[in-house]
Amino acid sequence: EIEPNHRTETASPATFGAAMRGYLHPVGDKDYWSFTVEAPAEVKADTAGLEDLVEGAGLAPTPDAGLSSVEIQITTPEIDADLELVDEDGAPVARANATGLGGTEKLKVDLPAGKYYAVVSPVMSGAAACGEPYTLHVTLR
Repeated sequence: EIEPNHRTETASPATFGAAMRGYLHPVGDKDYWSFTVEAPAEVKADTAGLEDLVEGAGLAPTPDAGLSSVEIQITTPEIDADLELVDEDGAPVARANATGLGGTEKLKVDLPAGKYYAVVSPVMSGAAACGEPYTLHVTLR
């Protein structure tokens, strides 16, 4: 993660297929990770920190011509984090916050070509969430 990355203009680039580590610091921090969908394909993104993955939002891809299936996942061993997917204008596309402390949030959506941001933020913005790591995975299929 490259700080500052708390807005779309300063987002850290997400590398498809790689495990990326981030930290929610200082208190109230949000991390933006950018990726671009260039053609129809499936994208998977996750933040991992636990062995077991939990389906966060319960979204399933619905194949459509001209769309890419995207899966985003975060795992946060010590905090309760929110995972949101926004488009290049910052408009919400999907959100997951179902597992609570130490859980894995997961999104799976179909997207048209364009630039997107995975946004990771603590559910509680207090000092307890500050500085704890999470792992993000983004996969394009």
